[in-house]
Formats: sequence, C-alpha cells, structure tokens
Amino acid sequence: MIPNINEDIKNAELKIRQGCTQEMHEILYYIAKKMQPKNYLEIGVYFGRSMALVLKASSQTKGYGIDTWMPHAGLENATPEKLRSFFQGIGIYNLPVLLSGKSYDQLPILWNMNKIPQFFQLILVDGAHHYEAAKKDLELCFPRLSDGGILIFHDTVLHPHLADLFLIFKRKYTDFLFLESHFGQGTGIAFKPPLSEEIFCR
Repeated sequence: MIPNINEDIKNAELKIRQGCTQEMHEILYYIAKKMQPKNYLEIGVYFGRSMALVLKASSQTKGYGIDTWMPHAGLENATPEKLRSFFQGIGIYNLPVLLSGKSYDQLPILWNMNKIPQFFQLILVDGAHHYEAAKKDLELCFPRLSDGGILIFHDTVLHPHLADLFLIFKRKYTDFLFLESHFGQGTGIAFKPPLSEEIFCR
C-alpha cells in the first residue's frame, strides 16, 4: 500500500488554505511546515506516509522512526529497506533513521546509549494501540519533548480508551496546551511551553 504523497500534500495544502486541518496527516504536515523541526520522532512508521509528509514539509528535519515491521491490521507492513527506496523515489534525500523493535523497549536503550537525540521538537505516537503499550509510549515521550515541542497522538476517536489515556496526561501536564480533533480517527495534540506564535498564525 504505497502512499500517494503528492496527493496527500495537495489535499493538506488545500485544507490549510481553507483553515480546516483536522485529520492527523493534515495536522502533522501543517505543524512540520510551520515549525521546521530540527528532529522528529515517529512511533509506528507503517508504510511511511507520516514520515514522508514531515520530511517533505521540512527537508532539513532529521527523522527517527521505530516500528516492529510486523503485519498490521491484516496487512503486510513495509520494511526499512523498502521505505528508504520509497523516500528516495519521492525526492527525500535526508533519509530518516529507521529502527526496529517495540518502542517502549528500545527507546530507553537508545537514549541511554546516546544513539538518538535526547529531546525532540516533534513527536508522533501512533504505535501499538493497546492501552498499556500506548501509555508506556506516552510516558516515554512527554519528558523527551524539547521546550516548545509538540506531541501528536493518533486514533483517539477510533479507540476511545486512547482518548481516556490522553486525558490522564492532560491532567498530569497542566502547563501544556492540549488540543483535540474529533474528526476522522481522532487526534490529540500537546504543546510544551513556550508556545510558538508561528504555529498558530496561518
């Protein structure tokens, strides 16, 4: 299932002009384009649509993606090798670092070994959707946001227990700004202070 990134970008640009970015991919593309993050962490890479949108929106961003690369929702997942070819084929030459394993097991090891940045400006959590697995991912990622960083959490409508989980973190991180889109599969967004004016100005 190869993503049509050019069509995704066209749709996202149209929604941005209309002022109605509601789907996760539109939100992610908009934020990456406005923010131009130095680095980006993605939990749950799948076929690379989200990663590609970020790196097309911000060519200088260094991406880091982690996935088990196991079949998902009855479909065969991509592989790091296939994704690298895909990214190059759509004009992404600042290739992301693609990591293998369960995020909540591997990320602490990678941080302890200084194999990945200690903090990220932009993080997408879209990995395992079981409550405990998603909770572990959020527990890892919230403290790893840079000042002014943004965390995006997907599927809060599709899986209501993830909305409940996001609410727990909203109550915990009272100094953050939390926004939610209930459109489509649902997206939660957490902004760590200080807030960037550019993100909120079209």
